[in-house]
Amino acid sequence: MVGFNDSGSIFETPFFFTGTGGESLAGFAYSSNGGASFTDGGPLNPGSGNGNFVASDPVLNCSDPNTFYFSEIFDFSDATGAPFAAVSINKSTDGGKTWSDPVPAIAKDGFTHLLDKPWSTIDPSNHNHIFVSYTDFDGSGTICGVDKNKFPIPRNAIEFVESTNAGKTWSAPHVAIQFCADPTTGALVGVQGSQLAVNSKGVLYVSWVNLGNNFPFSGRSIQISSFKGALSAPVTAAVLVGGGDSFFLQGEFRDFLDMAMAVDHSGTATDGTIYLSWADGRDKIVPDPFGSDGAYAFDDILITQSLDGGNTWFGPFKVNNDIQPRLANGHDHYQVGIAVDNRGVVGACWYDRRADNENFAIRRHCGESTSQGVSFTDSDIGLAPFAPTHGIDLPLIGDYMGDYDQLSSDFTGGNSGFIGAFQSMSTRGNPDAVVHGFN
Repeated sequence: MVGFNDSGSIFETPFFFTGTGGESLAGFAYSSNGGASFTDGGPLNPGSGNGNFVASDPVLNCSDPNTFYFSEIFDFSDATGAPFAAVSINKSTDGGKTWSDPVPAIAKDGFTHLLDKPWSTIDPSNHNHIFVSYTDFDGSGTICGVDKNKFPIPRNAIEFVESTNAGKTWSAPHVAIQFCADPTTGALVGVQGSQLAVNSKGVLYVSWVNLGNNFPFSGRSIQISSFKGALSAPVTAAVLVGGGDSFFLQGEFRDFLDMAMAVDHSGTATDGTIYLSWADGRDKIVPDPFGSDGAYAFDDILITQSLDGGNTWFGPFKVNNDIQPRLANGHDHYQVGIAVDNRGVVGACWYDRRADNENFAIRRHCGESTSQGVSFTDSDIGLAPFAPTHGIDLPLIGDYMGDYDQLSSDFTGGNSGFIGAFQSMSTRGNPDAVVHGFN
């Protein structure tokens, strides 16, 4: 199964033809032959409500070979027309061929909340135990109160909910971290882009990027908490040096947060190891007079590991094996996805520009580590290079080319190796979702 943002899906939903039913910005494809070929399933089912809108940011999980869960941003209205901001789950029991209506895992007042960048995962020790996280941009004032002018003080939070009955019902939100804006200056610490992973003993790890509150966010870090009945205090796992010009890479497209997490639940000697990976520009920074922060940082892919449940971290270690040139132009390596398979091997895939001296054309590289992330192989997978063409879909933000990819291993533990979906621009102006597997 592969899920992806697809602006064309809007024009394939019943609403576009009949004016009734929901709309969908999410597409999916399924394979019955181990990923050798795929069938495009069209738009993800948005449900029958006229106010339903599947706004995508998809994450896919499976609990067995036939049962899949597709989480996404979901906006809807109730019978009175009141809007809700939500994160929903669609469920498939036939290997991803058909999907249920979306069911909100969390829904908040759409007038005062914006829920963004959801993530989801399943407990390998209990396949009915599902977690969904999200960022809550909260303008209600319920928690942070109001300022001297009686306006609600904005709140930014990473939260998650859980279901112990395969998505039928959901808990109240657990707050991993939250910040209220300064009522005098309006400054607000930004947290965004949560990810989830569960170890073999049912311990959940929730990580996110802390952006700080000073543009261009030079104080970024990755933070993490654990949860099994109660949340631990956040730990800073890594301090980040953002690549590009803040969020933007050469070609004027955004790299956004660029963080990935995985946990080893292989049952091998490395079981329980947590990995966090990201794109980091610390090794080559050059002046950029046209940039918002006066510099451009060429990203490498870094990874860090924890052997004690996220309390202490080792590294970072570099994943890509090329070296940034000291005098010439550098190269971007960005948007990494990582996973751990049943051998305890760590896989990583990322976009790579080392083959282009002008740091423009994009290729794809993948590698494996048998040393708990200390060293990696590094191979070009043979994807035809493509330019960072963007701003071609009116429903999407102009600098958007996708914010993350998900590399996967077999959740059931029956097969080793990795498979991942990612973007390829096969023809000008036509981005495709393609799949690559390796072992």
